[in-house]
Amino acid sequence: MNKSVINHEESYGVFCMTDRMLAMGYKIDGLDIFWSDAIIEYAKFLKSKYNVDSKSELECIDEYFNNL
Repeated sequence: MNKSVINHEESYGVFCMTDRMLAMGYKIDGLDIFWSDAIIEYAKFLKSKYNVDSKSELECIDEYFNNL
């Protein structure tokens, strides 16, 4: 899903980021920092070539993390 506006209140994408970050071994030092890092990573994803309309947002996020 191609989104160009960052809105952390629309938290599905950020939540998906947190799940994938944990799966990749991210260590949580504090929830506020973790959430902020997920917002930053989500913003990078939104600008990436993996953010496309032809797949679900979760599929795109998975592809993004698989190619980091």
